[in-house]
Amino acid sequence: MAKYSTKPMVIDAARWFRNGDHPEDNCDIIDIGDGPLFGEGHVVRRYCRLEHDGQDECRYCGKTMCFHGWIDTIGGGHIVCPGDWIIERVKGEFYPCKPDIFAITYELSNEFDCHVMLRSYTRLSHASNPIELGKIQKKEVEARTDNNSSISPYLARPKHAAVLKRLARIKERFEASSFNRYEGPEPADVVIICSGSGYQCAWDAVESLGVENSVGILKLATLWPFPSNLVTKFLTQTERVLIAEEVDPVIEVYVKA
Repeated sequence: MAKYSTKPMVIDAARWFRNGDHPEDNCDIIDIGDGPLFGEGHVVRRYCRLEHDGQDECRYCGKTMCFHGWIDTIGGGHIVCPGDWIIERVKGEFYPCKPDIFAITYELSNEFDCHVMLRSYTRLSHASNPIELGKIQKKEVEARTDNNSSISPYLARPKHAAVLKRLARIKERFEASSFNRYEGPEPADVVIICSGSGYQCAWDAVESLGVENSVGILKLATLWPFPSNLVTKFLTQTERVLIAEEVDPVIEVYVKA
């Protein structure tokens, strides 16, 4: 294993949305001394924004990212979000402006030493709304190197079992996540399972029809690993289920499984 010649540097990695800017828009002005922002052996926790075509290019690398040694080295802290400032076709997206769930992604990444991906959708990408960021935590993060880790395919096989165990632990966390919640009577005549914009559409329909006392809504924010135990709990309490989601049957496939 080659040794890095560059010494770790202390940089200010606490950058947030400022004046409407994206975190990565300010990468070139982060002062770390005389050297470049990222050099040989430099590893920092970061937020990675990819435009939609860029995500496609990085897809194959991203599929094996959990097997890479460098994520374990820095203790997680890698967030990926497909997002494009320009809506030029349906595939175009903005990054989700949800500060509470955005912040929790870093906690998950740091705790489980893995990358976390934020999932956007068409209607959210076409919407805008003022948000309150709340208290912004700032701290200095030290970049460091670890010659015992490597980005290499040979790590995939021995780390596969560890990745499966980690997924099981993440699934347990999602089963009890406050972002997944049920609203309505228990038991309910009908349970609507939804995520994202499907939640707003479902509540509009329930209120318009005046069936709040007989219809429940299960809103899911963490879709993978899928919180199957939570969903099963409410499936056993009703005879009819309605799934509301955009275009692709993501939740439907998991529920039927």
